This record gives sequence, C-alpha cells and structure tokens, in this order.
Amino acid sequence: MPSATQDLDGIVTVNLGSKGVIELELVSSGEKWGRGPAKDIHSSLKAMIDSPAWHLIKALDTLVSDDGNEIKIDNYPNPDLPWEQANERLESQPTVNIEGLVGGYTGPGGKTILSHRAVAKIDMRLVPDMKAADALAALKAHLAKRGFGDIEVNMTGGYDPTSTSADSALIKAQVATYKTFGIDPLLWPRNAGSYPGYVFTGEPLKLSAGISDSVTAAARMRRTSITLSNRRTRKYRDSTAR
Repeated sequence: MPSATQDLDGIVTVNLGSKGVIELELVSSGEKWGRGPAKDIHSSLKAMIDSPAWHLIKALDTLVSDDGNEIKIDNYPNPDLPWEQANERLESQPTVNIEGLVGGYTGPGGKTILSHRAVAKIDMRLVPDMKAADALAALKAHLAKRGFGDIEVNMTGGYDPTSTSADSALIKAQVATYKTFGIDPLLWPRNAGSYPGYVFTGEPLKLSAGISDSVTAAARMRRTSITLSNRRTRKYRDSTAR
C-alpha cells in the first residue's frame, strides 16, 4: 500500500502501490475427470486406473517454465516493465505460486491408496495494467486448451493491483513534508505484497491512496522533540527559581 518506512540508516522509502493478487484452488477429481476412481482405492489398482493426483501435477507443470519462474500461461497478461520503472524484479514481475498441495493420505508413515481427489492452492501476483478477471480467464482457457478443462478452478479471493502516481498532489505533499524536516525520501514503484487499494485508486473513484500517519510521522517526531525540550527548559527554570 502507499506508505512510508525508515531504515536503520535513516533512509525513508515511500511505496506508491502494491501488486494485485488472485487466490484459487485447482481441483482434480475422478468424478469430474471421468477417469480414475470416484473414491480412494487400493494403490495396486494404479496398474489399470488413472490417477487424478498425477493429472493435477501434469496440469500444474504447464503453467510455468522448467525452473518454475517464468509464467507459460497462454495469453496471460504479462507487462514488460522497464528496469527504470520497476527497479527490482521483486516489484516488477507477476508470479504464479503454489501455496500448498493436498491429496490422498498425508498422515505419518504410508497408506497404499490411489486418491480420487487432489487440490493445489495457488496465488497469482499481478502488476499494473493486469486485471484479476483477465488473469483468471487466461488460466481457465490455458488448462482447457491442453486437455485439463475438467480441473475445477475455484477463485477464493483476489483483486487488481493498486498504484498512485508520484506526481499526485497527495504524494507531493508527503514528500514535501519529509523534506521540510531534512529527509529526502526514496520513491519506490510498489511493494511485492498486495492489499485491496484498487477500490480507491481504480474505477470509479481513481483517487490517490496514502496513509496520513506516515505523512505526518516526521512532523509528529519534531513536535514531540520540541515538547520534551520545552518541558526540560521549564523544569530547569522552576528549579533555579527556588
């Protein structure tokens, strides 16, 4: 979110936005697939029955490059942000991440079953000019094109990216406040996390977004310093007057 932090070396960083995010589940099941078991069965039957868990793994493998770092989803919105704009890959690149995999027996030891269902929990980070709805549609189309249209895609939450211009009146006021107290802040395009600031910065409001506490932090510290100094002065005067 648009906010400000100060490092131990005194550098203040003002973040101008955050990535968007989609959280979803990919569900592979024998019932939906029409192949494999409709309930967990003995693993010896794998010699003649397909595995929904392997079906899910094969689907996941199509989403990214071999090293897992480059998104391979067809027609996936993937803006090519210049280095000067993004500064770091962390802030500039969309991502597809596996949060968790659940299927079959997960207790201690082993259990010789062929699971009828497997689930992958996914999060997808979005950068400016990407929309959550477009990314979700691209994922579904990609899976269907490759024979994985039976896999359920259940979006559990998410929202578009948020961004505030460095030229906005709000950010200019924030920067001016810091400079008044001798601090020259570093403007950072966005942080790598997400928050639903799009409800303010997107349509229909299209507002700048900031945190007033961060804007006034330097001024508040200055006032506190002056107040403590005045208190010490009055205390000294009182003691000498006696």
